[in-house]
Amino acid sequence: KEKSLSQALQQIRYQMYIDLKNLYQLSSEVLNIRGNNITLLLGKNMGVNSGTIFEIISRDEKRTMRDREITIPGTSVGFIQVKTVSNDACEGRVLRKWETIEPGYQAHEITGRIITGGISGIYGNTPINMRLRLFGNIKPFNRFGGTIYGDIGIVEDTRDDSDFLFGLGFSLNYHLIQTSSFSLGPVLNIPFDFPMRSDDENNEGESHFVYKVITSPRLGLQSEIMVSPKMDLVIRGEYVLSSSNLGNWHYTEIIVGDEEGTESGNANWNGTIPEIDYQGWIITLGIRSTFFSSF
Repeated sequence: KEKSLSQALQQIRYQMYIDLKNLYQLSSEVLNIRGNNITLLLGKNMGVNSGTIFEIISRDEKRTMRDREITIPGTSVGFIQVKTVSNDACEGRVLRKWETIEPGYQAHEITGRIITGGISGIYGNTPINMRLRLFGNIKPFNRFGGTIYGDIGIVEDTRDDSDFLFGLGFSLNYHLIQTSSFSLGPVLNIPFDFPMRSDDENNEGESHFVYKVITSPRLGLQSEIMVSPKMDLVIRGEYVLSSSNLGNWHYTEIIVGDEEGTESGNANWNGTIPEIDYQGWIITLGIRSTFFSSF
């Protein structure tokens, strides 16, 4: 009971924290700009901590229309992450900007998470394999980050048959060169592929839908190029370090009838066993979108 109560109180505290942050969103203005470093008029005395992210918005514009003065709100030009904090000021690094940031611009705290993810197409020619990838990023604007993804596509085996596959994996990347609109750095990718196909008929004229697991660690370079405020072009080239089978072709079937359950077994091959051995270079081209509550 004490453990359940503690967990419930932690959840309530977190929900109250998020609600209060949304109600009392921190706001400031840009004091000074030095390259990609920006100073804001807001510090520890107002609850700013290292890691806080602010959206930068241009100044409101006043116009007179039909003898009436109206205020046109500013537009988003980028966002920054706080690195160092004093009592009444803080300094942050520009994570992303698509227009010039000037002193006097508004800074509004981003209380939710910044989410990035996208879709990419992948091609390799040894063996021929093509796939579509959906991915999400972890710490996309930090020096060191990562990606988790899921794939669907086809791969050619040594029998020259095109096998259906789906895959899962993750990659780690380091931004050796990083600006607000461009990044470039090494990437280590660890994919797990699940190719699927039918095996050969046995003596009873039966065949099964079989699959296996293959991992092929890869090392390469990745670049992200900003093409719009919300979208990046992602280009990656990676070289296959090795290709390993995590088991043989096998099947798992559901038995329906008096004896319900599952049946597993090895694939049946009449002749050469179809193999998949990834080698050489893999090219990836994709797009990545950025989302947060007010963006």
